[in-house]
Amino acid sequence: MTFEQRVAAAAAGGFTAIGLSLYEYDRLRAAGTSDEEMLCILAVYDVKVAELDGLHSFAAADNQPGVRVGSSKAQDDQTLERLLDLADLFHARHLQVLGTSNTDKLEDDAVEKFQEICDQAAQRRLEVSLEPRPNTNIASIRSAAMIVSRAQRRNAGLCITTGQHFKAKNAAADLLAIPADLISAIRLSHEVTAPGALDFTSSAIKDGRGTVEEDPELIRFLQAITQHGVSVTLSVDATPYRPNQTDPFAFCALLQDKTASIWNQAIRN
Repeated sequence: MTFEQRVAAAAAGGFTAIGLSLYEYDRLRAAGTSDEEMLCILAVYDVKVAELDGLHSFAAADNQPGVRVGSSKAQDDQTLERLLDLADLFHARHLQVLGTSNTDKLEDDAVEKFQEICDQAAQRRLEVSLEPRPNTNIASIRSAAMIVSRAQRRNAGLCITTGQHFKAKNAAADLLAIPADLISAIRLSHEVTAPGALDFTSSAIKDGRGTVEEDPELIRFLQAITQHGVSVTLSVDATPYRPNQTDPFAFCALLQDKTASIWNQAIRN
């Protein structure tokens, strides 16, 4: 899929912004798409790059066994600098940050390293959203909220992705215990398992107990964050089944329909 196809499909589906990873940016550049072309395409379709995804294992030590074999702090620093350069280029507003994979031990200096990232991002007027995710050492919203709170940075917040939130089995009480203004991003994640199939990821759906139209778990989540006073722009995270064989316009239209359907159910009930 070309960059123009993705942006045009997003615009046709009613989306005003997209996310971009460093991996995807490098793929586009390797395919011959220049920065100038990307900016021109975004301007033509009036779409922005809002989210940068993402900085992984941000606090891991150099060559930490079983975590980032062959990695080094110099490489990580370069990754952060490149992401910050992309924020400058596209005027992005969010940088997603994740904990360290394949370990449950939190680094002693995790808060300090998160502060350093926030300070560098602040120079670009960029918000840093820490996402709790299973299989990392920041798996729960409680642990992520602790880091963000202790960091005491105005541009620091939590990113809650619904699929990861349900997998981690976070308690509703933990979600409601977090100050609403600490949550800076909500991402609705979809499960795409077959051509034309698109469901929100939640335990109700994954256990075969319901469909997106009748999924009480996701509806309760959306109602809870709304009643809690969370006020952020919702984003949607989904990858087409067999991307090279998928019509991006049909996919984005389906994505918009499913998103609107579940949101309308949440605010109606």
